[in-house]
Parts: sequence; structure tokens; C-alpha cells
Amino acid sequence: MFEDVELDITCPGCGHKNVTTLRKLKARPGFACSKCDEMLEIDIEELTGVVKKAVEDARAQQAKRLKFRKN
Repeated sequence: MFEDVELDITCPGCGHKNVTTLRKLKARPGFACSKCDEMLEIDIEELTGVVKKAVEDARAQQAKRLKFRKN
């Protein structure tokens, strides 16, 4: 579910924002920056945890807003 969310991965070399998904990174955790070709290696377990927490936090905030609107 959250594996198809688009992620901006900023290249530390040139600052270019590379767009990818968690699904693509799980299949191949290293990729070259599309602007400068610097290899970017991603810790997929850490990134998965960060994305999962962000999705859960967003859902919790949405639930709070919906609850507030009902009252």
C-alpha cells in the first residue's frame, strides 16, 4: 500500500530530487542520480520504517480532523 507512494530522494552530490517508490527501492536499493550519475545507496529497512510511520501519522491526523468535524 505505502510501497507505491512517490518519494523524493535528494542527491547529496548535486541536490537533484530523484523521484522513486519504496517498491522500486526494495527491488534495487541503489540507483544513480538522474542528473549527476552519483550512486545513491538506500537503507531500505530504515526508509520503510520512516515511510510507514509517516503514513500512520497522516492517518491519525485525518481521523482527528474527521472526529473534530463531527462534533
